Amino acid sequence: MSELYFLPVQNGDAFFIHCQKGDEKGWVIVDGGRSGNQKLNPFIREVETLSSHDLMIMTHHDDDHLIGIREYVKNHKNDEPFPVKRLWVNCARHIDLAEGGDLSAAHASNLADMLKEITQNNDLKWQDYITEGFQDDTIKFADIEVLNPTKEMLDRFIPQYEKKAKVPYENHGTDLSAQRSNEDFAIGLSDLVKRNKEKPSESNYSHFANMVSISIILRCDGLSGLMLGDSFPSQIVEALARKGFNKGNKLKVDFVKVAHHGSRNNISNELLDMIDCNNYLISTNGGEAQTCHPDREALANILCHEERGDSPVHLYFNYKIAEIEAVKGFKLFHEDEPEKFNFVIHEPDENAERCKYRITLS
Repeated sequence: MSELYFLPVQNGDAFFIHCQKGDEKGWVIVDGGRSGNQKLNPFIREVETLSSHDLMIMTHHDDDHLIGIREYVKNHKNDEPFPVKRLWVNCARHIDLAEGGDLSAAHASNLADMLKEITQNNDLKWQDYITEGFQDDTIKFADIEVLNPTKEMLDRFIPQYEKKAKVPYENHGTDLSAQRSNEDFAIGLSDLVKRNKEKPSESNYSHFANMVSISIILRCDGLSGLMLGDSFPSQIVEALARKGFNKGNKLKVDFVKVAHHGSRNNISNELLDMIDCNNYLISTNGGEAQTCHPDREALANILCHEERGDSPVHLYFNYKIAEIEAVKGFKLFHEDEPEKFNFVIHEPDENAERCKYRITLS
């Protein structure tokens, strides 16, 4: 039986997907949250409970996606056999490992060095560059199609990464301030959906880092999903079009992992017009610094795009709405909007908030 788990990792991403295809079974782990402290990041503890670690995907190299996986690799570097069978990660040589402790490898200053060392004594299959069209024929428990990034885009991005490799992490808040969030609360969803989106720029490093997120379509028995990392919609629209999808031939999936924690510029009506889906997963506790996620404007796109069908839309959050709203002091919905716009809000219970939220899709 295929299952989806959604971990509460503050303003980051972490998903466990138990996939089954015929008699084949396997776990896919997508991102690992932003902290190496298990009190702040349940990924650190819960990933140890999985029966296998068949594929780990680090969608891109922002801390809110990579740290849990990086720490897992460090913690198990000396295990034989190494517990992860496959790892997809772009630009692994730029993921620093130098924060204290004996790394047991003289030259393991970055993740790529450590993975190379691990493969000397283990059957770990790790891919340094994952781009559109990549396939792993050894994966039997699911069908996984890589949509993003393109090879050309990643090749353009790597020189920027080279420049930034030794720069300390900075939060790049390109979204809303809390003030604008409150202003948007006074605007109807059907008006917010009409707004134009800011186009991503390759000269903006934080934009470019999100543009090269590994984005996938995953299909297994009884479960299919579009997982978008922090990608921008224009790249996904182009990738889907190359696969023959459009308004008249929509990609049908059971769930969409909304890009960039529900940021307004990482979703568009054009993208949603190409997707047939009623279940949307939004991973955030509200954001930090200048970001206020999820954005009411992004929610308006999901709920009010012209190609939406008549069925209820289901919004899944990995934190309670009240907790998300309290983080930044903004409101997401008016009391009458779920009925007016035909949507249902799903929140985790108290036990799930402390570990992992098993999603039962409607």
